[in-house]
Amino acid sequence: MEAVMRGKIFQISTLDQLRTGEPHHPQKDEAGDAIIGRWGLEGDCHNREMRRSFSKPGTFKPNIDRHITLLAIEVIDSLNQELGLEMRPGTLGENITTQGLGDLFNIADGSRIFIRNPAGSELCVLRVTEQNEPCINLSTIHRLLVKRIYKRRGLLCSIVSGIGNRIMSGDPIEVIAWSATRQSPD
Repeated sequence: MEAVMRGKIFQISTLDQLRTGEPHHPQKDEAGDAIIGRWGLEGDCHNREMRRSFSKPGTFKPNIDRHITLLAIEVIDSLNQELGLEMRPGTLGENITTQGLGDLFNIADGSRIFIRNPAGSELCVLRVTEQNEPCINLSTIHRLLVKRIYKRRGLLCSIVSGIGNRIMSGDPIEVIAWSATRQSPD
């Protein structure tokens, strides 16, 4: 059985180039909008055909599963309170900060995320590929951050449709969640 969840885009963030040795602070897109590219958001350094392989360091593989990352503002607010931080949307490297969908942990792989304009027209469809695992680099923000964000790090998604469309902060999001025991349609 399908479950429908509704929320909205709180903020959109992009990072124009990777920075090594420092935490991500992708606050480049202050206007809160972006165009959907083939492998991610246009203007974001992760919008490329090949990506680093985490299982084989030093190698690259096709970028078929990590186009766009989502994280909930509710998680950021909770972590700020728990750890005494002042993180803003985008600080943890997510492309889309959501609001109203909870911590995103219960959204199963294969679920579809529909981003619509305020009139309800479909702008983009994303497919959840997996939960985002916390990166050890987050410990540069706070030594307990990796432990506290575990199972709340958000989602990795691939783009199903909407290339060339502009999404904006405030756009409604609808999640069609698939049961973990059911095969997702592709």
